[in-house]
Amino acid sequence: TYIEQVKTQGLEARAAIEGVASAEKRLIEYEGATTPELYANYNLVNDGKETPQPDFQGTQTKALNWQVGVRKETTFGLAGNLYFQHQHVNIANVNTQFFRNPDYTEAKATLELRQSLWRNGFGERTRADLVGAKADLRANYLK
Repeated sequence: TYIEQVKTQGLEARAAIEGVASAEKRLIEYEGATTPELYANYNLVNDGKETPQPDFQGTQTKALNWQVGVRKETTFGLAGNLYFQHQHVNIANVNTQFFRNPDYTEAKATLELRQSLWRNGFGERTRADLVGAKADLRANYLK
């Protein structure tokens, strides 16, 4: 019972217990370097500056571009990126004899795979970074 009283009422004991719990959670955080990441980009362009050749370039360009994807890097060095991209462009007052479709939409789904052979040969750097971060955390915890 004395030890339980020290754990619950002693400030130093509670700080040590919370420090251990915090270190364990930070150790799990380093595993997050290889978890999937969801991302999104959104761009809106409204360019109305004067152009030197309005017949070819139009007088105003409006564009909407967005992208949503998931990317992940594995511990063996393979990085993958799967995303969907959508773009809509409208060029005002352009001569349709030179530019047939001044208002168009483009959409595409893309899967990119990248395996590094030298810089991060088969995930060597990724694993070394994880081991180093964990060792640093353990060293700070043992101080």
